[in-house]
Amino acid sequence: MEESQASERLEGATCGTGGPRSSSRMWKHRHEPNPQLNVFIGFIKLRKVQRMFGLVIVVCAVLIIYNLMPARRVIGIHSAISCKSKIAQIVMPEDRERQSYIEGFSKDAMSIENDFFHYMTSLSRTCSTQMHLGPEGDGGWEVCLDEQYDIRDPCLVYSFGVADEEFLFEKSVEEKLGCEVHAFDPSMGIESLQFSNKGFFHDYGLDSANTFAFNGQWKLRRLKTIMEELNHEGRSLDLLKMDIEFSEWAALHDMLQTGLTKNIRQLVMEIHTPEMDIHVKPDHLCTWSTHDTLAFMLKTLIDLQNVGFSVYYISPNHRTSFKSGITDVERLCCYNLHLVNTRHYDNQVVIHE
Repeated sequence: MEESQASERLEGATCGTGGPRSSSRMWKHRHEPNPQLNVFIGFIKLRKVQRMFGLVIVVCAVLIIYNLMPARRVIGIHSAISCKSKIAQIVMPEDRERQSYIEGFSKDAMSIENDFFHYMTSLSRTCSTQMHLGPEGDGGWEVCLDEQYDIRDPCLVYSFGVADEEFLFEKSVEEKLGCEVHAFDPSMGIESLQFSNKGFFHDYGLDSANTFAFNGQWKLRRLKTIMEELNHEGRSLDLLKMDIEFSEWAALHDMLQTGLTKNIRQLVMEIHTPEMDIHVKPDHLCTWSTHDTLAFMLKTLIDLQNVGFSVYYISPNHRTSFKSGITDVERLCCYNLHLVNTRHYDNQVVIHE
């Protein structure tokens, strides 16, 4: 009897111990690593890492291109040139040509900057009779009406960059001087039209190349091309006005290269430095002038002077001031310059009635 009970206890004990061992084996079987599953999970993780790494590379590449490429995209206020500090590279992509153009300038960027701003604030000619055209303040300009430079009907005026949809400056030129006026601006979002008896608007802008900007929405043309298309080839421009948000540098260089400056009697323009974008992208390298930027801009102004243009009136634009990263001097980004071409044939002959 005892043996029988002992046997039952033994069996019970055996069954009792056998249960947990069997459960342990089942748990191990259920949670035993599956080699194929591990490979799949590892592959998924690897793909995620690769995608993240690829995304980082793409983002870095975009940032590098954005910072370094001299592109003609629209960043900022109505400008077809995004990386303004690269203006020399945009106009002259070949290193040899570019370096040849600015050779002779000091390697000291401080000296070049001082010379540049000295030019921007110095008159080289006087004009005793001036007339204000257009609105007071922004959008209005002076013209010199001294006998030697007087503008009389028939006369032809080009206005690049329209300040307002009422064409106040352009209509003032027509009303006070009797001129045929052609206004150009690709940023206004309106089609070409005739806005007055002698006033014509064209929905494209001025550049050093026949190209497009702003994802193809802005049509840009060289002055030479514009004059040919409007059947003005060979004619004098009694007044050429440019307020085109830094694109004046590319346009001026092209005019000088083609010799079209000889056709211009008076030139009024707003001159900008790259720092005009300081409010939009203050920490961007494209916003700050370099040695080559300043050398190119100064060389352009000197070339303009060498073909006969003299500054008779200057109006500083105080909308943007900045502390130069080169000289640590407080500067203005923009100046309205008014020039007469002393070598234009009509400006060398005094008219007597």
